Amino acid sequence: MRPTKATSDTLNSLTELDVPFVVHPDGTVTDAPRSLYAPEVLGFDGHADIPDGWEALTGYSGQHGTGPGDPELHNSEYLGGGLARDVLATPGTYVCCPIFWPVADDDDDEDASEEEREDGGILEGWVVLRLTGSTIPERLEYLRGELRAERISYGELAELQGLTDHIEAGDLELLEAAGVPEDDPRVR
Repeated sequence: MRPTKATSDTLNSLTELDVPFVVHPDGTVTDAPRSLYAPEVLGFDGHADIPDGWEALTGYSGQHGTGPGDPELHNSEYLGGGLARDVLATPGTYVCCPIFWPVADDDDDEDASEEEREDGGILEGWVVLRLTGSTIPERLEYLRGELRAERISYGELAELQGLTDHIEAGDLELLEAAGVPEDDPRVR
């Protein structure tokens, strides 16, 4: 998607399940590079198993029985209101992922269709994930490699701009490519 100014009322219509997106400091939203894939989120014992390198946004569900630390959202909920406001207020890379509860072959779960058994589980909701610092340095090094090979895409440049807070001071190569102004103290 082209850089689009988003609000808490429009963010849901700009995003799709399993398609990572980048929120930029100016409030615009773009698709993350195609090289960044959405992780698979499985549910076990009533809780979503959040993959390494991602953190779940918690406490946004209005469903009965959910608490402030619960990341799961019901299928009827959407990326709007306070959840969208908080996503837009924190630049970074996000993805909305469905949560699948595995169904064993020998499970007599009457709710599980044959298709769900083949697809890996029953769709039981979704979660908003944010890319965390543990993978950001690796991602910056990948972007550096694309920049040096002169094949960095516009989407990757937009992602780099969204990661400027994670670029070390004095790293002129990445700071300049991210469009950080020359008078910024990190450039010196």
